[in-house]
Amino acid sequence: MPDISPSTTSNVHHQPRPPFILIPLYIYPSEKGKTWAPLFEAVKKHPEVSFVVIVNPDSGPGRGHKPDDNYTSALEALAGFENVTVLGYVPVFWAGRDVADVIRDIRVYYSWEQVYDNGRSPSIRIDGIFFDEAPSKETEETVIYMGKAAADDFNPNTNRCTIIYNPGTPPSPGCAFFDSSSHADYIVIFEQTLETWPSRASTINLPEERAKSIAIAHSVLSLDHQLTFAAQVVEYRGLAGHFATSTADYASWTNNGGPRYLEDCDVSGHRGEASSNSGALWLAYVDAAHQLFRTHVINAGEGLKPPADQSVDESSS
Repeated sequence: MPDISPSTTSNVHHQPRPPFILIPLYIYPSEKGKTWAPLFEAVKKHPEVSFVVIVNPDSGPGRGHKPDDNYTSALEALAGFENVTVLGYVPVFWAGRDVADVIRDIRVYYSWEQVYDNGRSPSIRIDGIFFDEAPSKETEETVIYMGKAAADDFNPNTNRCTIIYNPGTPPSPGCAFFDSSSHADYIVIFEQTLETWPSRASTINLPEERAKSIAIAHSVLSLDHQLTFAAQVVEYRGLAGHFATSTADYASWTNNGGPRYLEDCDVSGHRGEASSNSGALWLAYVDAAHQLFRTHVINAGEGLKPPADQSVDESSS
């Protein structure tokens, strides 16, 4: 994958450098983006880490042709970061949605750049599309359907894009969806709770498929378990990206109903110091994941071999 360009103008395509953190940012950016402050702080603090941020105004771009003022301000702020790839959320209902509606959503996202690019820098930047509820079974119908959607997913301002499919479960081995020339750059092969992670992870064995795979664990209240998951994804499994969160719907930074998590960390990741700022708890995860990434990069040439998958017992904490 090409390196992220140092430019922040809207006519430059940003692609993530694995391993990256995938952020389903389904939080409304109230007060002109203040609720996205934990993300802004994380990307500033770790410029060497790639963040893939999925924006989702209304289960897609919404009914209008441009985002509201709060989204505009927040998206303009995101466009200023070299280590952020911004993707628009588009559901496909397991290839059951009218493909014309899918294409309409894609074109609305990319039109935002044209609407707001008045010679200023940075303006709004959309680097690709996150196809949610993508099919996992390879049939003639699903391959044709996703191929049509992916074929229309090019940014007319750059003629380039990043495409992620999210079936939430591993596709069949050798599936055509892994072909980045006609389908996805990356595929979310896991989006569940931790209990099913070991069995799911073991189904992706081809190195070239692992290098294009992403894993997401939700409803994980323990920071220790989140980081164990991240280590398995990056170091043991060799996957491209990951995300772990205590929430189930990605509509907040953390699950405030998890007191153990509040006691586990503060913004620096130090144990024993509680914080009332849910964004700070999420930042602790990013801080620790950053150290994991550094270790992974340093050891990349040492021939690390994946050990047997380790189960994570969420009930033990």
